[in-house]
Amino acid sequence: MTLIQERSDFFVGLGHPRCGTGFTASLIQTGDIDVRHERVGKNGIVSWMLAGERYQNPYYDALGKLEGFRNIFCVARSPLAAIPSIIPENAVRRSFRWRMQVLRDRTGKNPMRDPAVRRNPLLCAVVSYTLWFELSLRFDPRIIYRVDVPADDAVLSRFIGQTITRSDGTERNSRPKVRYTDFAPDMLAELPSHWLRRFSSLAGELGYPEDAKLIEAHIA
Repeated sequence: MTLIQERSDFFVGLGHPRCGTGFTASLIQTGDIDVRHERVGKNGIVSWMLAGERYQNPYYDALGKLEGFRNIFCVARSPLAAIPSIIPENAVRRSFRWRMQVLRDRTGKNPMRDPAVRRNPLLCAVVSYTLWFELSLRFDPRIIYRVDVPADDAVLSRFIGQTITRSDGTERNSRPKVRYTDFAPDMLAELPSHWLRRFSSLAGELGYPEDAKLIEAHIA
């Protein structure tokens, strides 16, 4: 029997909470591929928690070590569009504390222990987005799929080997009422420059050059 890691028809999607992993799994399923959100399907799983390489996750299924998996990809969302969703997500203790435990174990540091970060929800969201995506990119994903760039659907189709179809009926775990509606990019000017530089650099690496330029413009 072929190991699951070696199968060419098994796909592993990484990402960050509130950045489109649920939508991506639903979109892949339109191509008759059994890739599920936070659950292992016959053909794979899309879950932000997989980057932790744990054998037990706070929500549903885990894979453990990702070494050897052939088809790892990363699901991305515009950083500036994601921040209003991440701010309330960070208030969910189970999600937030688990991310911070993983980052502490991987880096030897826990940036959330810094009182300046803990007291600032915007900075906290920027730090989480930056560090978690940096961690995800360490796995050298074969593609970065940007959920808010419809042209990337063709890239994802080629990657999984099936045609996918985006529609208004594609399931979204967007929770539109759970957002910080007062966010404006000008607020970034209040954040520490070193975090904005990393945030901007990551935005460019994920394929959002306009976001990167806007973030950089607010660096003191």
